[in-house]
Amino acid sequence: MDRYDTAVITGLSPKGFFTGRGSSGRDLLCLYTDVGEETYGPWFRKKKKSYHRTETVLNHSSPYRITPACPFFTQCGGCDLQHLSLEREHEIKTLMARELLGLPPERFIPSPLTFGYRNNMEFTFTPLAMGLHRKLSRRLLDIPSCPLADPEIQKAMSSFRTSLSEEEGEVRFVTSDEGLLTRIYPKYVSKETDTAHLATGPKKLDGLTYFVSPDTFFQSNDSILPQWLDIILSWARETASPESTVLDLYCGSGTIAMKLATHFTHVTGIESNPLSLFLFEKAIRANGFSSGELSLIRGDLFTHDLKTARADFLVVNPPRGGLSPLVRTFILEKRFPYVIYSSCNVASFSRDISELGAYQLEKYLIVNMFPRTFHFEVVGRLKLKEE
Repeated sequence: MDRYDTAVITGLSPKGFFTGRGSSGRDLLCLYTDVGEETYGPWFRKKKKSYHRTETVLNHSSPYRITPACPFFTQCGGCDLQHLSLEREHEIKTLMARELLGLPPERFIPSPLTFGYRNNMEFTFTPLAMGLHRKLSRRLLDIPSCPLADPEIQKAMSSFRTSLSEEEGEVRFVTSDEGLLTRIYPKYVSKETDTAHLATGPKKLDGLTYFVSPDTFFQSNDSILPQWLDIILSWARETASPESTVLDLYCGSGTIAMKLATHFTHVTGIESNPLSLFLFEKAIRANGFSSGELSLIRGDLFTHDLKTARADFLVVNPPRGGLSPLVRTFILEKRFPYVIYSSCNVASFSRDISELGAYQLEKYLIVNMFPRTFHFEVVGRLKLKEE
């Protein structure tokens, strides 16, 4: 049986929740509310923390409250902020970054699209249902569509639902210029594949051709991607000459590296995933870059020896977990005058800056890569402190 309590919402958590206090003095991580509200709803324990799910606002309803676009909003684990205006979402993300980083962002870049922006999505399916997981749960929520998904993905989702078989597993959809790419991962079967069986498609953005696949990573919001890349290139050009050699760690399929190669003499990308490197090599050929302009190194950045890497300037865009200890050590030893760091997790971004004590955060901005969720991209430029 659910336990119910009231909660007074007092602030924000860096993990993407509102913080509140229950009637018994219990600290709560709260969902679907806003700072200042007094709410009522069920609370539950998970991994030694207490969570509160708002069902009713008792007092001080937020002036930013709106009607969610999705009828499954308070059940599905995909979104966090559909109950609040876009203006308030931007304020919340700015506050989260400012509290962790100690200074305001230089700018907040809004996404051109609020819904229909996700160019890739993965759904779980069973013989009877298809959808996403419930909030803070592994239980499957059966949903007919997702408003965050690109319209082509929503159409494919509808078609896939009509052909559910006795299998269970996951299906991943990725948009490309030549149509939708689909990969089905049956339950209990390895997701691993090789380049001979890799489904790929081109994606042209801002004059460059990239290649995408259901089995590799690519930024999820095409509508804001050119602005994000322009910022990284602009900040790099401010601090490094065109003749500089630039090193791009965690380069993936070349999204950042190819943009940098339009200006800098030589760019080297390091990536551990062979499938991503395969797509990067295809993109190098498609865009007419020479090996002298763009080169690739396969290396696991938790174990790869970076001592021989030669570069004048560094760009990093790690996974949500942030920089590996090896990369932090490499940065401190090489003492690059500037480092551009882009992250989808402001908490790990903040931690890494603290670990890189020889550097100071010169400036940063927020790119709203993931509207209607607590997530966002933060791009910062780190400057080596004067001795």
